[in-house]
Amino acid sequence: MQASACSCILGGMPKSPAEEELAQALLQAAASAGLRVTSTQLRDWRQAGLLPSPRQRGLGRGRGTETLYPAGSTEQLLALCELRKKCRSLDTICWGLWWRRYPVSESRIRRLFEGQLAFPTAVRDRLQRDDEAAERDDDEDFGFLIEEAGRGRLSSPSMRLIRKQVGSANFPKLLVILTNLFTGIDPYMFDGDSEILVRALADDNSSDAAVSPVDISRAFVPHKLSSALKAASIQDLEAARDEIRSVFELAREATALIELVVSPAFAVPLLELFRDPLPADGLHVILLWLQLRRSQQARELLAKAMEVLNRLRRGELTASEALERDL
Repeated sequence: MQASACSCILGGMPKSPAEEELAQALLQAAASAGLRVTSTQLRDWRQAGLLPSPRQRGLGRGRGTETLYPAGSTEQLLALCELRKKCRSLDTICWGLWWRRYPVSESRIRRLFEGQLAFPTAVRDRLQRDDEAAERDDDEDFGFLIEEAGRGRLSSPSMRLIRKQVGSANFPKLLVILTNLFTGIDPYMFDGDSEILVRALADDNSSDAAVSPVDISRAFVPHKLSSALKAASIQDLEAARDEIRSVFELAREATALIELVVSPAFAVPLLELFRDPLPADGLHVILLWLQLRRSQQARELLAKAMEVLNRLRRGELTASEALERDL
């Protein structure tokens, strides 16, 4: 998944005041919060799909009109400004508002999801072309380039931990395996390849945890995710988002369980994902769940996970008990 340099701010559900809100009231609320917002900015953000559209109401003959925004627009404006302090990208702000359940442009949100599939699809196409085309001296194999990147300096602490866990000699191969899996190509898996995956994903290198590359690959096949997205309404996307949010909110309180289940290399970034999902990460998780939630079994597993996490939060289970008895 591609990472964004901008972070999103989590918040609660927007409130729903009973009355419409004057444009001037929005500007005054921003000023009271120490924010400089102009009428022009309101218009630009509205046109960008980050604020709901207002309506004009006549004040009587010769008295002009006033601009009324839907209920909750003041709170959405303040959330928008808070996100804007972290990043000026309109797409990132759009994701942040939508993740917090504020109404934004449906077409813009759908474009964000479609853009999330562009990179893995392009990589998948390139890998397939390399497999099908004859070797040429003037064109380096894409898999070779990935392997070379794996031998270079890593800026991510998590990736450095993973490289240490699987071994420097195996790390480039791991990148090739994951690239094939995450772009939907089922690579021919040697026994050594499966072992590398186990060592990367398991806390104990001697773990006999079953790794199913085919199942993982199918979950990430771009054309399947694309089909699920095309078939989804905005209400489907919102439902998938709300279900993922519910899991994330509970998982943030299950640190001990997460540290038992996954390796240290994955625990830290996983907890960070639960706390503050970057746009690319959050969009991809929702896409995966959008595909999986069509399965009754997947929905039952989600309900089971929610039950366990709720019991952990209430203190009815310890992390070890949850792992042994329920998961």
